[in-house]
Amino acid sequence: QSTATISGTVENSNSVSVQLTIDTLYLKKKTQIITSALNNSQFNFTFAVDRSRLVELITDTNRLKIFIEPNDNLQLNIKNNSTLFAGTGSEQNTFLQKFYSQFKNDFDDSIMHEKMLNTGVDAFEISIFDSKKKQNELFKNYVGREKFSSGFSEFMENTIRYRYWDMLLSYPIINANSNQGMTVNDLPTVMLDGFEKIKVNNDAAMNCEPYREFLKYYVTYFTSEKNGFKKFTDLSV
Repeated sequence: QSTATISGTVENSNSVSVQLTIDTLYLKKKTQIITSALNNSQFNFTFAVDRSRLVELITDTNRLKIFIEPNDNLQLNIKNNSTLFAGTGSEQNTFLQKFYSQFKNDFDDSIMHEKMLNTGVDAFEISIFDSKKKQNELFKNYVGREKFSSGFSEFMENTIRYRYWDMLLSYPIINANSNQGMTVNDLPTVMLDGFEKIKVNNDAAMNCEPYREFLKYYVTYFTSEKNGFKKFTDLSV
């Protein structure tokens, strides 16, 4: 099995160690947690990697999502809220931090769910469509994109594409769950134009959280449609 290495320094840290978390099952359960001591501010992780995935590096002041692929050797220098990358995968991880920083609110479920509850469906769809457009523009126009691996480019395309559909399909479900009514409001048909081109069964996108969330709301929304958009009886009560 292939391995990958993430090493580097954490300056001005009050901690004696850093952690790396790997969600091997994509279920946020039985997450693998690896700890590395900070020796002279330096850390080192070498771990098995079966496929490209996001891992999370946790220091006393930062939580960094890092895209890692088999055989990567990535170095980081972390100082306060700034991170510099070097080595294999450095260019794409530099971009990833910029992307998550610029579109932080668009990928925050609590913020987006609150927006769903306080925004009409038309205005909400316009806002997420506009966000998708801006995300694509940043990705496609990024200087240094030619250094991205094919796996990372596919990951970013899936992240942007499925986040839009995840948000759209979850809108009626989140709203229905927030009230005592017995129905789910269906989406206007025009908003589902082009959905037939979306690949629902996409194993290559499993490393992408927006895709995994999309699957949940895809099943929920279209099952509700088959049920005449009536809420199902909660048999657990």
